[in-house]
Amino acid sequence: MSNPNVVLNADAANASLTVNSSQSGKIGILLGLPAGQAFTAGTKSLVTMTFNTAPTNAFNSPVTFGDVPLARGIANTNSDALTAIYLDGTVMFAQGFEADVAPRPTGNNNGTISISDVTQVGLFVVGLNTVDANFNEFQRADCAPRISLGDGQLTVADYTQAGRYGAALDTVNPAGGAPLQSLLEFDSDGKLAFPLSPFIPKSDSKNENLAPTVVRVVNVQSSPGQQVIVSIESDTQGTENGFGFTLDYDASKLSNPLVQKGTDTPTASLIPNTTQSGKIGVILAMPFGTAVSAGTKQILTIRFDVAANAPAGLSPLTFSDMPVIREVSDVNAGVLQSIFEDGNVDVLAPSSANISIGGKVLTANGRGIARAMMTITGSSGETRTTQTNPFGNYRFAGLDSGETYTLTVLHKSYQFTPSSQILTVFEDAPGINFIAVPEN
Repeated sequence: MSNPNVVLNADAANASLTVNSSQSGKIGILLGLPAGQAFTAGTKSLVTMTFNTAPTNAFNSPVTFGDVPLARGIANTNSDALTAIYLDGTVMFAQGFEADVAPRPTGNNNGTISISDVTQVGLFVVGLNTVDANFNEFQRADCAPRISLGDGQLTVADYTQAGRYGAALDTVNPAGGAPLQSLLEFDSDGKLAFPLSPFIPKSDSKNENLAPTVVRVVNVQSSPGQQVIVSIESDTQGTENGFGFTLDYDASKLSNPLVQKGTDTPTASLIPNTTQSGKIGVILAMPFGTAVSAGTKQILTIRFDVAANAPAGLSPLTFSDMPVIREVSDVNAGVLQSIFEDGNVDVLAPSSANISIGGKVLTANGRGIARAMMTITGSSGETRTTQTNPFGNYRFAGLDSGETYTLTVLHKSYQFTPSSQILTVFEDAPGINFIAVPEN
C-alpha cells in the first residue's frame, strides 16, 4: 500500500486536519474540532484514507495504530485526556472467485465451483462454520446478489447463487463486494431490528407482482412424554428455490429436534444447525435452477421429544434471525418478499382419553392361559380387575392419559416373574404380556 491520501468525513466536516505522511508505512493524523465544540454521542466517521495497492498474492494487509510520529490520544473540550481504546484493522484483498471457498481457507482459485464449494457456503450460512477473518472467505461466500457481488450478509440466497455457479447456470465472477459482514442490530428475541431489504433481479421483474411467500409453523397438539412432529409449510408462488430461517423453541418442554425434508421437497438439499439449545437454524434449497411448485407445500418437518413433566399449555415456536437470517430466494438467487408466521405445540393436560391397556397371559411355551386374574391400580389407589379369556387375552379401557398404573397377574396354577408391571400411559398399550414360569 502506498501514496496515502487522508480526507475528512461528514461527521468531522468542520474539524481541522493535519497529516504527516513523510515516513513510509506510517501516517500521523491530528484532528480537532473548533474550540469548545465536541462530537455528539454515537459512532462517528472521522476520516477516509485512500491508498494505491501493489499487485500481490496476499489476502490482507494489516492497518494498525502506533505512537510514531504521533502518539495516540483523545482530549475533551477542556484538553483533558480521555480513556480510549484503539482497534486495529486490515485491508482485505479480493483474491479468488465468488463462491470458491473449498478447500478452506483459500479455495481452489481456478474459476470452477464444485459441490464442495456449494456445501461449504451452506455451512457458513447456517452457522456451522465461521469464516476466517485472515482471508477473504466472507467476501467469496457472500456471492448474492450476483450483480453486486454480495450484499454484506450470508443468507440462503448465497447458497442458491453458489449452486448456480456450480451448475454452470452463471459464469463465475472474480471475488469482490463487501470484505466483511455488515453490522446488524438484533432485538432480545434474536430477530432483526431492521429487516434486510429484498433484492429483486432486474432480469426477473415479474417477481415484483407476486404475492409474498408465506412460511408458517403448522400448530399441533401433543402430550407429555410423547414425540411430536411439527410441519413447516409454505404458500408458494412457483418461483421459490431456497428457504432460510431460525426457529426458536422452549428447550425445557421440547428437545432432541430431528429436522427432515418435507413431503413436497424430497429432492431438496437440507443443512440444519441444531447445536444451540432452543434454536434450529435451517437452509433448504431445491436443485439449482428449479423451484417448488405453486400451492401450499410442506417443506420441512421437525420431530421433538415432549418432556414428561411439560406443563399443559401452548409452547411457542417462533421464527428469528440467529443463526440463520429469514429469507426466501428464487431460482435466480434473488430475494423474494416473504412472511414468516409463528406457531406452537399445544401440550395437553392429562385427562381421560379412553386409553386402553391390554395384552396376553401365556405359558412358557406360548399357550394362552385362561381365567388369570388381572388387577390394575392407579396412583391414587383405585383398583379394577378382569379375567383373561380362553385365549389368554385381557384389556382395561377408559384409562387416564399421563396416569401411572400398576398391573398385576395372579393364577392358582401358574407363577409369574415378574408378576406386576408399572407403566405411565399416554396412548393405547396393547402389548403388555405376562409369561408364566416354566413348569418342572
